[in-house]
Amino acid sequence: MQTTGNLGLKKPDGTDIVDIADLNGNMDVLDTAVKNVQDHAVDTVKHITAAERTAWNAKASTAAATASAAGLMAAADKAKLDGVAAGANKYVHPNHTGDVTSTGDGVTAIAPGVIVNADINAAAAIDATKIGTGVVSNAEFGYLDGVTSGIQGQLNSKAPLATTPQQTTADITYYVRTDGNDGNNGLANTAGGAFRTINRALNAIPRTVNHNASIFVSTGTYSEAVIVQGFSGTGTVALTGAATATNTHNVTDGVTSARNTCRVHISGFRSTTTTTHAFYVINTNETFFQYCTADVGTSQFAVYVESAKVYCANCIITGRSNIAVYAHLNGEIFMQDCSGSANSIGHQASYGGRIHISGTFIGSTSKKKTSEGGFVTDGPGVANPWGDNTTQYRTAVAGALATAGQAVSTGVFTKINYGIEYIDYLGEWNQSTATFVPQQSGQYQLSAVISIPGMPGGYWAQVSVFKDGTEDQCIARNMNSNMNDLIVSGSITTDLVVGHSYHFGVYHNALASVNLSTDGHYCHFRIVRVS
Repeated sequence: MQTTGNLGLKKPDGTDIVDIADLNGNMDVLDTAVKNVQDHAVDTVKHITAAERTAWNAKASTAAATASAAGLMAAADKAKLDGVAAGANKYVHPNHTGDVTSTGDGVTAIAPGVIVNADINAAAAIDATKIGTGVVSNAEFGYLDGVTSGIQGQLNSKAPLATTPQQTTADITYYVRTDGNDGNNGLANTAGGAFRTINRALNAIPRTVNHNASIFVSTGTYSEAVIVQGFSGTGTVALTGAATATNTHNVTDGVTSARNTCRVHISGFRSTTTTTHAFYVINTNETFFQYCTADVGTSQFAVYVESAKVYCANCIITGRSNIAVYAHLNGEIFMQDCSGSANSIGHQASYGGRIHISGTFIGSTSKKKTSEGGFVTDGPGVANPWGDNTTQYRTAVAGALATAGQAVSTGVFTKINYGIEYIDYLGEWNQSTATFVPQQSGQYQLSAVISIPGMPGGYWAQVSVFKDGTEDQCIARNMNSNMNDLIVSGSITTDLVVGHSYHFGVYHNALASVNLSTDGHYCHFRIVRVS
């Protein structure tokens, strides 16, 4: 049996038996196909109209549009168009010439020297002339390089100088002149560079000085109280005026060096004050005055030193009605080749103060005076630190016979019983044992006197000093020529050693025992340390 080419309907041949089932099957296939055709015909979405075909044919292709052919728009092009304002059109940058030149490519240049103050907003407070003339240099603009925030804020965050010690990093030199200005930087010896006052220069130096900080002062009168104060470190603060002691560099209110631990050198100044000390030093390790002058008559001290060390050389002091140089309360002063005249007291040391004078000295009515433990020496100095006011601080022992008519056997030494004590400043004499034990080794002068009443004629007696119980040296020996009293007295200077004991002994060769005099005027002793 054959079938149709499209729907596959069965076609019986002439010899085939016609089966009703085949016919019904063909009918079902045809019914389905016809129904689909009917449904398609009534669906308008599935059909294209002539108008629609015309509109589609007018559409651009799916390719991107170009300057010569229509097409679809890229997303980036659409974004650009969205950013164009309404009414915008094409702009061409013009070229400009003159003081300010510009080109279409955006390059702009300002001709040199054309900006003046009128071109700058007054609120900026910038002087255009300084930029135009080069007073403000490119290097100075370069100082701002690396600034990442407000400069004032950075400065405010720094620790205050008053609480953060500043120190030198190299040698410093400042200049002071009477025609200078304290608004200058002090670095040049000119009217436009130097300071006007000495104290301004001192205040410019960091408190910690580990180098040489030098201030050179020109001739003139400076109406100020010069105060060198609070400097420390390993360096030197040097204040230099004249090269000799003259009246060319005058300070009206005195010069003070106070509480400095570094070296201070003040040279070539004349102090004319009459209301305070001319040169005053307190609590300072080392201050050196050279070629300084105080020649105005006054009762104020020329040099006053307290708890400090001072060296004065080639200075001139005149007309002090009180004291020229005074070392007070552990102050130390070394004077070398200083001079002057018409001073009342040249040098005085009190309360542990010390002064030594070398070479020439200051002319005065009283060359030196001490009180309350002061000490003044001159020339080569002294080998021992003794003066008239130190008597009670060195060995001095004196006494007399304690036993009236002490018996002395013949032919043997007998300890003399000097048991009465007149003085013993250091407590070195033992009255009960009549023995001396020195506290210090040194040179001592020993003196002794005895009297033997009725000593037979032709016999002698001797007084010796004993060390640790053994005779050490003979002090004196005398022979009696008649039956009168025999007096034996003498003095020696000898070395005594600390820690040993010493006493006096008497020896005689009379035939029998004798007795010493009962009169203390003729039986006494003295021991004094002399060096």
